[in-house]
Amino acid sequence: MHVYLDQSDDHRSYVAQSSLDSYEDREKYKNEIDILFKSFLKMDNDYLNVFSVAGNIVSKSMYADFEKDVDKLYDFLHIFKSDLKSIEIDKKENRNFWVCDLIMVYASYKIHAEYESTGIKKLIKLFAYVKEMAAGGIVFIDEFDSNLHDVYLCALLEYLMEYGEGQLCFTTHNVGPMDILKRHKKSIDFLSENYKIYSWKTNGNYSPSRLYRNGMIEGSPFNVDSIDFIGVFGSGGEEE
Repeated sequence: MHVYLDQSDDHRSYVAQSSLDSYEDREKYKNEIDILFKSFLKMDNDYLNVFSVAGNIVSKSMYADFEKDVDKLYDFLHIFKSDLKSIEIDKKENRNFWVCDLIMVYASYKIHAEYESTGIKKLIKLFAYVKEMAAGGIVFIDEFDSNLHDVYLCALLEYLMEYGEGQLCFTTHNVGPMDILKRHKKSIDFLSENYKIYSWKTNGNYSPSRLYRNGMIEGSPFNVDSIDFIGVFGSGGEEE
């Protein structure tokens, strides 16, 4: 089982530092601190070998496998960026390891992956999770839709529904995936304003996205209208 969080939602470092700061006498509580660190290291071990745009640490014995994975990453990204020609690896030796950065190759230029769009950098990180789900793993992805085009997201979901061997659970603020997921029963749950979960059920010819937009999902009323913003930003006309 693997969990993807956007960097802004990964609070492990903050929690670790706050926990350490709570120990005034670190020497006295050395055993407790060691247990704390081991628990956070174990959390890291539960993660997949996720690509980073820079600083991928690869043992020399595993470098050939890393190259193959980068080739697969290129195949994945090329679906979204047809002008991408290849991905090169900029590697620097560090004892028994290579420290590897990803270089994106286009027809007339190359750029470090750090300078790619936020969406492409997210796809680079998501690659390992999608690959794991397709192979039979259980994957949780928070805010799957963030920084991803709706058309691409829905196409990826259709593939995973048809060919994925594992299970994917994800949260989204995008209504587009609902019309893909409605083909399967018990595939959509709504989190209400009072933090209760309501499962979607077939309701005549209505699609779940239409029901949601019209405030017809229990516990999820839409009570925001365009005119509500006039009091904040004005109507654009002359103020009296």
